[in-house]
Amino acid sequence: MNANNGKQPDRGNTAGSSKDPNKPPRKNDNPGSSKDDSRLTKEQLEDLRKGAQEKGKPVSKDMQELLARMEKTRRLNEAMDMLKASMAASDDDPDSDHPAEEWETKE
Repeated sequence: MNANNGKQPDRGNTAGSSKDPNKPPRKNDNPGSSKDDSRLTKEQLEDLRKGAQEKGKPVSKDMQELLARMEKTRRLNEAMDMLKASMAASDDDPDSDHPAEEWETKE
């Protein structure tokens, strides 16, 4: 009996092509793009809801929950973007020279 007890043989890292194990992993074809490009706008979410209603179909409870979660995620992403922009702006501000110790809790 072999050492791996009948399981699939260990092929190591298969992040690249399954045809050529020596091929490096695929790189991003569009390095300038970000995940933000796939976000739905508030208008697109509303269009999804209206589209279902216009087809004569009531919006199901699952669809309502999905739309609510998508809207919540959209708002959280906007808040994160604003926070990141604020942090980047404060990093660039030469007047905000506060040593790290000043922000740490003193015992």
